[in-house]
Amino acid sequence: MNFCQIQIGQDIEGTSSDRLGSSVALSANGNILAVGAEFGDGTAFNSGIIRVYENINNSWIQIGNDINGSQNNGAMGFSMDMSADGTIFVVGALGEDTTLTNPGRVSVYKYENNTWSLLGGVLSGATASEQFGRSVAISADGNIIAVGAMQSDANGDISGQARIYEFQNNTWVQLGGPINGIAQFNRLGASIDLSADGTIFAVGAVGYISDTFGSGQVRIYEYIGSDWNLMGNPIEGQPGVGVEQSGSSLSLSSDGKSIAIGAPGNNVNGNISGRVSVFEYQNDSWQQVGNDMLGIQQDDNFGFSLALNGDASVVAVGAYKSDGNGVNSGQARFFKKENNAWIQIGNEVNGVASEDKFGYSIAISNDGLTVVAGAPDNNENAISSGQVRAFDLTEALSVEKFKKSDIKIFPNPTSNEFSIQLDSSLELYKVDIYNSIGQQVLTSKEKIIDISKLASGMYLVEIETTKGKGSKKLIIE
Repeated sequence: MNFCQIQIGQDIEGTSSDRLGSSVALSANGNILAVGAEFGDGTAFNSGIIRVYENINNSWIQIGNDINGSQNNGAMGFSMDMSADGTIFVVGALGEDTTLTNPGRVSVYKYENNTWSLLGGVLSGATASEQFGRSVAISADGNIIAVGAMQSDANGDISGQARIYEFQNNTWVQLGGPINGIAQFNRLGASIDLSADGTIFAVGAVGYISDTFGSGQVRIYEYIGSDWNLMGNPIEGQPGVGVEQSGSSLSLSSDGKSIAIGAPGNNVNGNISGRVSVFEYQNDSWQQVGNDMLGIQQDDNFGFSLALNGDASVVAVGAYKSDGNGVNSGQARFFKKENNAWIQIGNEVNGVASEDKFGYSIAISNDGLTVVAGAPDNNENAISSGQVRAFDLTEALSVEKFKKSDIKIFPNPTSNEFSIQLDSSLELYKVDIYNSIGQQVLTSKEKIIDISKLASGMYLVEIETTKGKGSKKLIIE
């Protein structure tokens, strides 16, 4: 039995040393795809290239011209985001110079008359080497952008900074004041995202110190009056689980009231195995929703990239150093919220060869049915030419073809064993049991399962049948 996702269209390939797939972005309906090749030699060495494609009859057809960086080692395409209709995108170029050295620059492009043209002026970092454009985001209508400058020294060495801009009278005007890291080495701006209307933004500070250096923190702000105000409590990395770097990646729901946060340095399943958690804004605070999603093994870097769909029901996660198909081949996994728990759907998608780093970048459509991921070091076309693939999750998301009442587990609570009762139309395929932090602790193909060796607490029982998957909560006393 195989509930899988289906590839959409052909592989999109770069040329030698392009690192195509270093960034990706999708329109809300998933039909328009932008890909970044940060080291593409469009007009200068490693200046960077952006290409935009449309899905026409299950084939990715380039629309408009290549968008090229303008400077040697400018790395245009390191970061990118796209408006809902796919006609506007924002892109970061970390290595571009002004009169300063490597402050970083950010540009916005609009598609009109079959051509991508610069919208407003180019925005530049305020100080040398501040990595302005390390992270970027754009509102659904393309009129508001958010930019992270992770190495800004505005509040101490490498404290980091975030700035928001609005398009007014054909220029980009800063909206409210800048948000600075709260201390030196905070590295605020490593990741950033906006709600659909651009009135809420979230920013990651991967160097924030809680119990350890680099445990990480995410802060969410709302635009009220004429400035940005902290929205609820900051969300900190978990204590005692390594240098998590929580906030390395993040993604907001359309309304800005739910957020997925990646902590690729989490060590619960091995050093740097990684973790992803989802939070919801309730009663003026951010509360975790469901279980943690965890990397499978050491060095996966699960959560290095992630994307949450519009209603926060599906999350796609990249683990770019997973060894699923060879060393550092990379992997993408997909999860659906079900009964307030996060359940993996479909199969893991691996890079096609060692060192592909598939899952380095990832994006999802608003409905959660289309996912795209980049493998910037894929060598199929040439050394580090890069590759991007897109997938349809419709089949994977609709595998549960039975009612919850068709599955029962008893007794519940229990202490030694429990039984599974299925409707006569179903046959049992497999049972997986997960603890409260998302670790798989037991697997079985039997209807009577011995759990006497498991500690007391709350568990999630995922039951896979011939007609799909269902899940139940189990209390062990």
